Amino acid sequence: MTHAEILAALSAGSPDRQAAAQQAMHQGEDAGPVAAVLAAHTGDSDIGEPCIAALEKCGPPAADQLPALTALLADTELPAYWAATLIGRLGADGAAATAALAATAASRQPLAVRERAVWALGKIGPAANAALPALESLIDSPQPRLARLAKQAVAAISG
Repeated sequence: MTHAEILAALSAGSPDRQAAAQQAMHQGEDAGPVAAVLAAHTGDSDIGEPCIAALEKCGPPAADQLPALTALLADTELPAYWAATLIGRLGADGAAATAALAATAASRQPLAVRERAVWALGKIGPAANAALPALESLIDSPQPRLARLAKQAVAAISG
């Protein structure tokens, strides 16, 4: 299956969804072009597991997927977690998502999502400078891992 066929099968809710998710899983690093759609389906009961398996192996998404990934930050736990992960894999190219990641880090999303958003801001680096106030407020979090990730992200952004 080509990337276009995988996208069509996953997006249309076709009977080929399972095969498309499996095919993406076998593409490994090369599944980056379909990463946002895979992330959107991580919470689906029928194809969530192969979508997650594909995302664990895939490379960075294409930069044109950033708006879709940014929108997923407000979704349920698994899609939001994977959206933050994929934005982080973009590095500085994910800078346009800085405000959404900072909002996610300070939100009522599950802790794993908030931690991943903080991690992603650190991966964006200096281009995420606008997130420093939000990150600095998390350094004193009662959640030790969140506080540690915030401290690391501030250091990565500040240089």
